[in-house]
Amino acid sequence: MVAAVAFSGVLTNTQTAEAAPRDFPAADRALTVAPGDTVNIIVADAFAQVTITDKSASASFAANGGQSISCSDDDGSCDTDDSDANAAGRQNVAGSVTVVLNIDADSPAGFVLISVNGIGATNTDLTKVITVSKAGLVGSLELKTDAASDKTVTATGGVSNLTVTVKNASTPPTGLTGQTVSVITTHGTVGCGSGAGTANAGTSQTCSAASDAAGVVDVILTGGGVEGTATVTATLGTRTATATVTLFGSAKNLTAEPDQGSIEIGGSTYIVLTVTDGAGNPVSGQTISPVQTPAVEVTGPSGTAADVLVTTEKDTAEDTTANPSVPAGRGYSKDKPAAGAAPAIPACGDDNAHIGEAAATYDELFGSDDAAGTSDDGEGTNAAGQCVVQVTAPEANPADPTTKDATRGVHTLNFAIGAIKASATIEVAGKPNSISTDLSDTVDPASVTKVTVSVFDDEEVLVGITDVNVRKVGGDGLVENAGTSTVNGQSTFTFIAPSSAGSAEILITAGDVNHRVTINIGEPAPEGPAPTWNKPLAAGTHNLVWNGADGADPADAGDNIVAIWQWTGSGWDGYFADAGDVGLANTLTELSNGEAYWVVVQ
Repeated sequence: MVAAVAFSGVLTNTQTAEAAPRDFPAADRALTVAPGDTVNIIVADAFAQVTITDKSASASFAANGGQSISCSDDDGSCDTDDSDANAAGRQNVAGSVTVVLNIDADSPAGFVLISVNGIGATNTDLTKVITVSKAGLVGSLELKTDAASDKTVTATGGVSNLTVTVKNASTPPTGLTGQTVSVITTHGTVGCGSGAGTANAGTSQTCSAASDAAGVVDVILTGGGVEGTATVTATLGTRTATATVTLFGSAKNLTAEPDQGSIEIGGSTYIVLTVTDGAGNPVSGQTISPVQTPAVEVTGPSGTAADVLVTTEKDTAEDTTANPSVPAGRGYSKDKPAAGAAPAIPACGDDNAHIGEAAATYDELFGSDDAAGTSDDGEGTNAAGQCVVQVTAPEANPADPTTKDATRGVHTLNFAIGAIKASATIEVAGKPNSISTDLSDTVDPASVTKVTVSVFDDEEVLVGITDVNVRKVGGDGLVENAGTSTVNGQSTFTFIAPSSAGSAEILITAGDVNHRVTINIGEPAPEGPAPTWNKPLAAGTHNLVWNGADGADPADAGDNIVAIWQWTGSGWDGYFADAGDVGLANTLTELSNGEAYWVVVQ
């Protein structure tokens, strides 16, 4: 390998494998090409020996598919200058040779070192380097909405911002400039521009633009008044990329789904509100309005009810003596954080009543990131048409335990968007009072049993979102996958029984309540009666092997047996089921395990 090579005149190339051949002039020492390119190596001599001396890319000479070739200008074996004396262009050039080198279409990025030895007046002796780069090849095409808020926009003039990104095939890939991308949408209109922020709202369903230095084409989708899902497709050569944007109409439907149907006193849960249009498309940016009938019963930290967007209507009488001022429920709304694969959901709105230092322990109703209430984050429904309200069931008077049952019972929470209404019910339960399971007293050895745990208060109401602890405190077996909190008053765990008989004791704790469960692991099931004859008995005479007990009485060998014979080496011993009828004595008095017999079956 040549230790040092002087690089000059390095070119870039965005062509594909179908590109025109690249000339490598005799005077040049370096050239940059792409996989799939064809290179014309020009030698300023009438005779030449051209050889690949080293490489990390893959290439071969077109004339012989090899790594070395000899050419002269007086034959057509490999000199393309002599291929056609009458052709236009660089043909039949006297005193020079052109050798064609093919770069493999699947060549990795790298280099090819070429040794050029000319035999003639100039006596050429050069080392050339060909750099194979994927920087000019399209590696990927991507189309995405710029933000979550761009995923759903109004069908009547709503605007969604999207970005097309073209990257090259290098490792790591970078933006590829100057690539003309075409965009089409199934709904609405699109406008394109070279680079983020440069596009204008379009007036047709198609547009095109070249990618900027970062490989970016900015796209603006504008709703055209037709509700539905706009499928936006970007095309570059044979590559395509798609993104979908929901163009929604006016709100027509509202649903309210609580995460939990029951909560413990002092607990809280989220209610997910979903707004859709007449076609079922999610409607974003919608703020839920207060329901004035029945009267507002939930107040926010500001102590006012006018801006509260959550109401409760308790279906049991309120104990106004013990609880004259605290409402039946209290809604402190804040964003629902992401959990597992479920994304975060924003709070439904903002009451703009900033809390003071005295109430700094509460979140501002419908959105505040800080105690001062200066960072309101309530923006209504998200791209999925959803927002949440967090509802808390506080103790009526934490300082007086005798009043802590004031909020117990079923609460109806009413929501509205315009004239569209929805409600959800949440039952506020007392503290855990009893625990039950659906586990049977006995399980089979080596069995796997999923067990449901139910936690009830003193009125047999399931207690939601209360801590549960399940552990094995005695015996054999394993407890796995135990839930740590109830969901709608229930939790689960898995009991894996040992392979032998025995027992296990499980202790379940919820709040101040303990519940012990004793599990009996039954005896292994018997394997069934030992086999007798090696084959099932069937009518006829058969040679069979006795697999039953050694010394068994032939009379117990099976039904419908007429006779059993065994050769003793000098004679036959026989057993006859009805010896009186045949007039013979039974000389075969017992059967030996593993011995063969002739058996006559009726």
